[in-house]
Amino acid sequence: MSDTPPKVDSIVSSVITQFEKRAIFGKNKYGTDLDRKDLHFLEWVQHSQEELMDAILYLEKMKVTYNEDNNHNHSEFKNPIKEISNDHI
Repeated sequence: MSDTPPKVDSIVSSVITQFEKRAIFGKNKYGTDLDRKDLHFLEWVQHSQEELMDAILYLEKMKVTYNEDNNHNHSEFKNPIKEISNDHI
């Protein structure tokens, strides 16, 4: 049995490289990194929420662009879960 760890696949390797580049970029741009101690728990939660809100916007932009570029009906990507009325509240 070998002591050499198994090689990761190309996707995992790519993501690791991107994380490393992103960490360097952030350190250069903001002058700090995730080892910082000046933020409290809820401030980290707030940062995370803002990042996830941005991600939702990027996903929506990609859906719209995909539909425009491919002449698809926008209903193709509508939420498959039926809208729930507020009557039950």
